[in-house]
Amino acid sequence: MKKTDIQFKFQNQRMKSINFKVNEKFTLKQEYEAVPSFLFSYSSNRKKKILVVELGIRFSSTKAPCSLEVISEGVFIFKEMPKVSALEEISCTKCNPMIFPFLRETIADLTRRAGIPPLLLPPVNFVDFYKSFKKEQSKAT
Repeated sequence: MKKTDIQFKFQNQRMKSINFKVNEKFTLKQEYEAVPSFLFSYSSNRKKKILVVELGIRFSSTKAPCSLEVISEGVFIFKEMPKVSALEEISCTKCNPMIFPFLRETIADLTRRAGIPPLLLPPVNFVDFYKSFKKEQSKAT
């Protein structure tokens, strides 16, 4: 099966985990830079042709208005399940872009409701993200 032949549908999305804490020492006059780290994992059920992808954002700094970790989960159903070797790339480059807007919206809403300026995450190029992810994996081995 070619990468272009992959057919799947986005079945469901949910927030799996949310941890949020306001930094009471932060004042709105302070400048800060939001540098989030990404969390990414996936699992599959080949019989049911299901891929479950988790995408999360972690942000923590003593100089920031808050610390947070939000993990979103997406469920994808395939017409024909791809090879195991292709699942990581598909989950990262095809599925993550579908999950990210929900994650981004949740983080912006959480921060706004906490009375601090909304943390608006910039768009992410998940092809580049996947390349960086693979580089980090190869460095670790």
